[in-house]
Amino acid sequence: MKIYLAGAALVLIWFAAANLRFRLRLRAGRIEPISGRPLEQYELLCRQRNVRPIPVYFTDPLPSACLVGVFRPYIALPLSAPPQEAVQVLTHEVCHYKGGDHLWALLRLLCCAVHWFNPLVWAAAYMSRTDGELACDERVIDKLKPQQRLDYAHVLVLAAARRNAPGVGVLATGMTMTGKKLKKRVNSILHNGQVRRGAAVAFALAASMALVGAFATGERAYVLRVPETQTAIAAHSVLTEQEAVEAAQRFWRRSDVNWNVSGLVWSASEWGREEWLVMAAPKDDARTVRITLEKETGYITSFENPFCMAETSYATIQPLSTAEVDQVGMGALAFADAVYPGSSNRIEGIDNYGEGTHGDDRIISLAGVADTGIFRFDIQTAPEWKIVYYRMPSENADGDDGGEGNG
Repeated sequence: MKIYLAGAALVLIWFAAANLRFRLRLRAGRIEPISGRPLEQYELLCRQRNVRPIPVYFTDPLPSACLVGVFRPYIALPLSAPPQEAVQVLTHEVCHYKGGDHLWALLRLLCCAVHWFNPLVWAAAYMSRTDGELACDERVIDKLKPQQRLDYAHVLVLAAARRNAPGVGVLATGMTMTGKKLKKRVNSILHNGQVRRGAAVAFALAASMALVGAFATGERAYVLRVPETQTAIAAHSVLTEQEAVEAAQRFWRRSDVNWNVSGLVWSASEWGREEWLVMAAPKDDARTVRITLEKETGYITSFENPFCMAETSYATIQPLSTAEVDQVGMGALAFADAVYPGSSNRIEGIDNYGEGTHGDDRIISLAGVADTGIFRFDIQTAPEWKIVYYRMPSENADGDDGGEGNG
């Protein structure tokens, strides 16, 4: 930060010194305000262009006219400017003033100072200055006849021979432009080359959208929404494989579990002496949804959705506050009580949690100790609340079969 601030300060000092030197040179060469016939022409020009007149001073030596200053701008006009050129030159500078180019010059300077380390910003400032000259030409020739455009182009060529336009860091405009750019500029003036307004508007909109996308957006904000109520499952015994499959399918269709299960093949088998293991899988996919439930009560003791969990990468993406951990925990306990009544009374505490993503989804993992083993919840908290993985050790499972089965 110290290096950055030092660089910005040096650039600002350099700009200030360049502007001070330029302004002192102009002040030293100032002769007098325009008067007589030039003043009358200038005032008529301002009325035609609907611009408030600003001071104009004859200055010598001054190779080319320029609009100077920001808060109290004025036009510096070469004392040696022939009367026939003076009108064209003043028209150009008045159009600079009308377009607010003196204010854009200040903005370019500030951008270069803030991004002094970025060469692309300096290049953009240089191109912006060139664009300002071309836009000024558009405003000038908008009301000129063909012969007047020719006279204006002639003045530009004479100004280009002097090669003395103020630098990017100087708050002043200048008519100088050389090489191929001058050739294109003159050709555009003579042939009344206009920017296609539709294309210009489309480009401006696209550029604005790109600017907003690059600098005015932040990381995705995940909003935690925990369901307020969850419906408990109906308690009844599950005696056959078909009943086990039907119970698992009812569980799958819960609003806090619901996933697309079209095309799955269902099967059930005994899991230890007290539970059923129900599995569902696509015909051509090795991944299998696993649901275990008690035979006596029909309570769900574990659930795993590998279609999400298989690709979930756990890494902290947005640290949860203590209040959010409590909020997720309360939602998890409410779910546990709904699918296994009384579960919340068996849990001793949440020991740890993890966060991860699966595509655009946010996954929160909670784990801790229950009275008969380890419990765990993996919960999709954004864009909506879904249970991805659930495990609650069965009260009825013994240490050999039930514990191993639940593992």
